[in-house]
Amino acid sequence: MQRKSSPTRSIALALAGFVLILAGLRAVGLDQVTVQLKWIHQAQFAGFYAAKAQGYYADEGIEVRFLPGGVGIDIFAGVETGDVDFSVVGAEALLQHVSEGASYKAIATTYRTNPVVFVAFTDSGIESPYDFPGKSVSMSPGYDMAVLEAMLQNVGIDIETLELVPYNYNDQEFIDGEIDVTISFAAGSLPALRASIGDRDLNVIWPNDYGVHFYSDTVIAGNQLLEDNPDLVLRFLRATLQGHLFAIAHPDEAIDATMPYAVVQDRAVQEQMLTASIPLIYTGEDHIGWMRASVWQGMHDILSRYGILTNPFDISEAFTMQFLEAIYDGE
Repeated sequence: MQRKSSPTRSIALALAGFVLILAGLRAVGLDQVTVQLKWIHQAQFAGFYAAKAQGYYADEGIEVRFLPGGVGIDIFAGVETGDVDFSVVGAEALLQHVSEGASYKAIATTYRTNPVVFVAFTDSGIESPYDFPGKSVSMSPGYDMAVLEAMLQNVGIDIETLELVPYNYNDQEFIDGEIDVTISFAAGSLPALRASIGDRDLNVIWPNDYGVHFYSDTVIAGNQLLEDNPDLVLRFLRATLQGHLFAIAHPDEAIDATMPYAVVQDRAVQEQMLTASIPLIYTGEDHIGWMRASVWQGMHDILSRYGILTNPFDISEAFTMQFLEAIYDGE
């Protein structure tokens, strides 16, 4: 199914609104803020880099430092100890940590549509989960498996009718035709997969189209910071959201802001990643960063159903709308 393109006019109007808000908010001195990113430096985080490059953080009286994630890096630990002010994490992982007693909350979701997708070659005839029975599906365990199971349940397909095989990050078995369907990441591994298969076409199957609504990249802060310094949280989030608005309206300049950080110094790769990210950030409903309790509750229930969350909890413990509501009030 084709994804919606972002309406640049509405984004430009939103940017103008932010500029007016900031006109009277010049701070004296800069608060030092550290942000732990979910993964290595790349265009997935272009909105953050743009916010810094465009001076939005400085306008809010903030000097920001970005820490890259990666293999072996605990992106939650710094927020837990207070060594990091904000972190960008997976929404599913956040729920699991909160269920285990962690003391932090989501303040916004930057990827409002989860980028986990299932792909098959178009000439395979596999167009939807209804075509999965009898097929081999490359999967990773944990959260992604819960997404697959929930999607199949929603369309009345028994997961036992699939042949599940471990996911291979280089996708070679899928490319060679040994696997019928593979899981992929729309804003990361999918563009790389497309580049490796030449002129062959892919069908992309989005769980979101089959009733599985999961958030992904989510900005969190520790409960202590939320209580002790809500003004800093508000200013940081306001600048961050403005950066994401800018990145959507001005992707070339957002890539310019990304390249000094990017581990992969291939501009075309970073451009593809940002292009894939935009419809995940701006879905055409609600505001950028906005969160719905119904989505969080649905994620909580699915993860509980499939054994990811062993300690169900009140979903209000996982997120707060305080800052989003303050930023978007009256729009």
